[in-house]
Parts: sequence; structure tokens; C-alpha cells
Amino acid sequence: MQKMDGRLYRFDGFENALASYYLATQGQMTLDGQHPSNFREPVPIVFTALHLRLFTDIPSLPLSGEMLGPIQQGERISQMEVRYPKEFLRDAWQRIQLSHVLIPFVFGSMVLLYFLARKFTDKSWLAGVVVLIAWLYFFNSAYFLYRPMTEYFITFFLLALSLSLVRLLAAPGGRAAFFSGLMFGLAALTKASVFYAALGVIPVLGFMMHRLKAVNGVQAWRLTAMLASGLLLVTLPWMVRNYVQLGTASLSDRGGQVLLTRAFKNQMTGDEYKAAYFVYAPYELKTLPAFRHLFGFDDPKRDLTVELQRLIRSRPGDAQAAEVGNVDGAISFFHKAVAYARLQMRLHPEDADQRVKAHALELIQSNLFSHLKTMPLYVWRGIWSFGVPDPVQSYCGGVLGVVLNVCCFVSFLCLPIYAWISRRVDLLIVFAVPWGLFWFYASLSHFIPRYSAPMIPFAVLAFLLLLQVAIKKTGALFFGR
Repeated sequence: MQKMDGRLYRFDGFENALASYYLATQGQMTLDGQHPSNFREPVPIVFTALHLRLFTDIPSLPLSGEMLGPIQQGERISQMEVRYPKEFLRDAWQRIQLSHVLIPFVFGSMVLLYFLARKFTDKSWLAGVVVLIAWLYFFNSAYFLYRPMTEYFITFFLLALSLSLVRLLAAPGGRAAFFSGLMFGLAALTKASVFYAALGVIPVLGFMMHRLKAVNGVQAWRLTAMLASGLLLVTLPWMVRNYVQLGTASLSDRGGQVLLTRAFKNQMTGDEYKAAYFVYAPYELKTLPAFRHLFGFDDPKRDLTVELQRLIRSRPGDAQAAEVGNVDGAISFFHKAVAYARLQMRLHPEDADQRVKAHALELIQSNLFSHLKTMPLYVWRGIWSFGVPDPVQSYCGGVLGVVLNVCCFVSFLCLPIYAWISRRVDLLIVFAVPWGLFWFYASLSHFIPRYSAPMIPFAVLAFLLLLQVAIKKTGALFFGR
């Protein structure tokens, strides 16, 4: 609670708060009080709007009051053109009240994680250790707690989905599969990337259950159909709303900019590619002399912010260039993508995101080798989500945090391989969605560490599960038991 200290919101947290305010006061999803928007997924906004109406004293302010735009005091606070009453979020207490919406999702996620871990660990205290580590490096993070971000929402729904899939495996049936599909849908309307991951994961789940003899072929097809039906039942109304009001059936219109950022970053030079492993490493590693020497950054006179300016997220003048859609005027890869997206929003507001996405895909297809080459780099970047996964400078919470971060995410990436070899269909099902989500981000985004933060509970569980297996096999080898 103390970490919900009322600091100013910017970007994601601010946009969620603003959309929730308009939904609570006007009954529509919008960022300016006038035009419908699908820039942010609806589930976190709905819960935050309900929280605002039921548990806060934030007033409904008239649109005729003084309105503010996306740039305040010379700094950009939003990725979109926003208009909101000057009095909204005017003091720290209002911001703290909105952040309280996260509390039930944090504690709910910890309870779900305990029950999930208890199904796969020998002792209840081991399940408690899983929750404790996840709390230390994720659920207790001030980086997420002080603003209404989506990470705790999606963590809750991913854990609920995993538990529902465990239940489905234990008692395969249409109702259980349909309920799991509903959880898929809620997760997809919390993070749109889940929907795209689900398009691959749901058929794979059916195949795995059949291939590993959990169900027969007919049952596998039926369960797959029920999973897809539950997913579509939840997501279709939102897609229809977007098509009717905005002319697009996409869940969110941020996907194009994320993909374009990755497409631009594929253009990095060989020197930039090597240096990026250093730039994307957490602070704790960057302070080690051996690590700095490995990448040639042990010379204190080298100014990385100038030498590697295209990799650094924000450079002087970037925000201003992006604001007017000046792609060539922006220096960093990130702001070049923002500038292109802003330009398309001004020239073609009706289908801007589709145009951005099409341009990104064109760039990727024209240089597919470079795109594939950068995948290991973004796997490297994506794993560093323990502690403070800031896209500019991440911290893992000290040496122990770095060690646990590496052990947990290596285990997370390797566990499905172990599960397939040992024919543990239960493990495959539990980790299929977060694992698929991880590789979706590694393949089609610039994978800032924050994206993998909701996978931390699964990564911690994977580490302790594999450690448990290793201890048992070692004991059997040396002691015959």
C-alpha cells in the first residue's frame, strides 16, 4: 500500500485511468470524451471504471471545463491525442485511489499461484516459496503498484486460465473447455497479444492432449472447438463494436506501432547489434567490469547515449519530431516508429494502425534474415523483468535478483521441452499460454522487459519444478531412491 504513493501517471497508466474515467462518467470508451477509442484493451478499463464509481470520491467533471492535451509542461504524457478535464487526477490522493484497483488482483493472483504451485510441488511450503519469490520480484514492485497498469490484471487471468486448463485435463468435458475459453477471452481483452497467441496455442492444446493420450481424437476436436467458442464469445462483441464505431475489428490499435518499432530495430548495424546485448542488460550486469569488457564498454570515456543513440529509447528532440510525424527527424528507432504512426493517424485516421502494420510487415518481409537474427537479442532483452523492468534502464533487485532471474527464465524456456520428453501433458498445458506469449513477443515486438513480467510467477514455478526433479533424480542416482 505504501508503494501506491500518488506519483504522476504517464502513458499506459494515464491512458487506462483516463479511459476508465470516461467510461465511469459518460459510459463510453474514449480518450478525449468525444470519439470512441480502442487504443487500450477494455477489461482493465471496465474494472477500473467500476472501482472509480464504487470505491472512490473522484467527481464527474464537465467537459466544458478546461481541457488538456497529450503534452504537458513540454513533456509527452500520452501516445495519443487526449483531452481531459484539468481537475482530473489533480492531486496525489485521486491517483492513489485509482491505483487501489490493483489490490484484489495482486492478492488474487498470489492465491491462484499458490494453488497452481501446490498441484505440482511435493510440499505446501514449496508452493509458498514460489509465491514468496514472485512477491519479492513482481507483486511487490513499486514500478507497477503506483499506477493502474495492465500487468497485474493479465497475471490474474493467465493464472486463472492455467488452473482452468488443469481442471480441463483432469476431467475433459465441454463445459470445462468452454470455461477455459472464457478465461482465454478475458485474458485477450486484457492483453490483445493473448488473442494472437491463442490462435496457435488452442489447436496445439488439442493436439497435445490427443498426442499424449489424454483424450481421443474426437474429444480433442470437440474440446478445441469449445475452447475457441469461449474465446470468441468474449471477444466478438468488442470486435463488432470496434468495427461498427471505428471501421476495424482489431482488439486494439497499438499493434502496428509495436510491430513497426521491431521492424525499424531490425535495421541496426552489426556494431549496434552486438552493443544491444549490453544496452538491454540490467543495471547490475552493466556494473561488472568483466561484462563491460566483454562488449567493449570498459572505456569510461565512451558516451553510449551518443554512440548508440538509435538504441536509446529517448533522445533530445525525439518527442518533438514524433509529435509532428517527422520520421527522419527522430533519432531513436522507437521514436521513428512513433513518428510514422503519428503521421498515419493524421493522414489516414480511419485505418492508421492497419497502414502502420502493413508497412512494418513489408519491412520485415524485405529483410527476413535480419528479423530472425534479432530474435535471440529480444529473448535476451525480454527475460530481464525481475525487479524494475524499465525499458530505459532495468534493475533486477541486486545480485540475488539477477541469479534468480536467469535461473527462473531459463527454466521457463526449457520446461516445455522437459514436459514433452517426459510426456507430462499437465505441465505442457499449464505453460503453453505464457510460453506461447513469450515467443510471440520475441518474434513480433521490441520485447521490453515489462512484457514478460506477468510470466514471472510461471518462471519461478518452472525453476522450482525443475529443481525438484533434479534433486529427486540426483537422490535416486546416488542413494537409490
